[in-house]
Amino acid sequence: MADLAQLERALIKADAAGDTAAATAFAGEIRRMRRTAMQPTPGMNPTADMSGMDKFRAGMGKAFVDVGRGAGQVLGMGDRASIDESRKLDAPLMNTGAGMAGNIAGNVAAYAPLALVPGANTVVGAGLTGAAVGATQPVGEADSRLKNTAIGAGVGALAQYGGNKLTGHIQRKATEKAAALASQKAKNAMRDATLKEAQAAGYKVPRSLYDPSFASNRLESLAGKAATKQQAAAMNQDITNSLAKQALGVPDDSVLSISTLEGIRKAASKPYQEIAAMSPQAKLDLEALKQARNDAQGWFNAYNRSASPADLAKAKEFRSAAEQLEKTLESYAVAAKRPDLLPALADARKQIAKIYTVQRALNDATGDVSAPVIGRLFERGKPLSDGLETVGKFRSAFPQVSQAGAKIPAPGVSKSEALAGALLGATGAAVTGNPVGLAAAALPLASHPARALALSKALQKVPNYAPGVTNKLLQNIDPETSALLARLLAAPAIAGATQ
Repeated sequence: MADLAQLERALIKADAAGDTAAATAFAGEIRRMRRTAMQPTPGMNPTADMSGMDKFRAGMGKAFVDVGRGAGQVLGMGDRASIDESRKLDAPLMNTGAGMAGNIAGNVAAYAPLALVPGANTVVGAGLTGAAVGATQPVGEADSRLKNTAIGAGVGALAQYGGNKLTGHIQRKATEKAAALASQKAKNAMRDATLKEAQAAGYKVPRSLYDPSFASNRLESLAGKAATKQQAAAMNQDITNSLAKQALGVPDDSVLSISTLEGIRKAASKPYQEIAAMSPQAKLDLEALKQARNDAQGWFNAYNRSASPADLAKAKEFRSAAEQLEKTLESYAVAAKRPDLLPALADARKQIAKIYTVQRALNDATGDVSAPVIGRLFERGKPLSDGLETVGKFRSAFPQVSQAGAKIPAPGVSKSEALAGALLGATGAAVTGNPVGLAAAALPLASHPARALALSKALQKVPNYAPGVTNKLLQNIDPETSALLARLLAAPAIAGATQ
């Protein structure tokens, strides 16, 4: 059998002699031998030694070559049989992910100029652009250029229509989410302001009560939902005590008791003592004021226990009497031409009012100040100042973690934890077949560090209602850009559908 070189020489001689029939036969045989030589050995993968980047570059190059082949066919150059052969040769490359990715990128790059044609951003224009892409795809023996043109027109128009609809939907959803976050921020503004003030003071609030998320809820589930609240409440009792001492101006390491408060009240009463020294009547009125305050305090304490309207009415009656006596004592200072005593009386009155508020909330057996009592005063509009106002607002906003200390169960004390440990230990030993499996009994102990983490400073943050970066980008998608991307991505889809 003649080799390729012999056939080429024979072709040259036939052409020189004008033997058209022989020249055609030699040319056909030469093409057949060349195609046969290009066929890979059965079982051999020509891409086996290629890197991922090599495959990507080869796939990208194939896209440009196919565009050239298709355009050549439109101009009457190239035959369909060679297209079929090239597809067989390219099949191993196109069966790789890198090769396919490169081919898609190549088609996008090759047809990118068509996306910039004026009017191509409409559905009709995108359909015409797609028709041009389909028409210039290379066709084999069994392919139809008319069919490819129709497919290209349909895919191009559909991509543009779908891209426009999808962009509108994405923007609408992103805008709705941003609006929902803004509405939620406005709705929670007062609660979040209270939370921020309380957290600055040291109060702890589990995230499930104000800003739940999948991660924080799972953490509190591991920690024990009830136990986490109990531990937060126990920690918060210390904060309430500290804020009460801060409001009274006493050291944080001091112990609050009735006798302590009496000493503070006596020191605060010096301006009143000066008034009492002005006349016997002033002295009697001061004693009457003390008695009215004590009576009011006693009836308020009774009301704290009974919630009886009659007790509350008595307390208000004595408080009103005390307020009238306050004005009488001020008049003595004015008559004695001691106006300088009026500011001092106001400061003393404010300090004494705080002392009575703390005394009303004080559990003298434990030294704890009751946040629920101060919270009720806040809700009824009683003027509170300094740290006492923070206590009142916190109790009103987060009652689940601001109970009175004597009523808070010890966190983490539960039969279920012991039973779960025993069950897990027994199961672990049974599954593993050795005593090492008993270590599973320690798993419930993870609830303790989980509670510490749930109440840690890292997780004690005021909610952030700002839309995420992704949501902002989606909300501000440029319709022209999205339409351009839709047309560019239609090119590889058309190429794949027509091949």
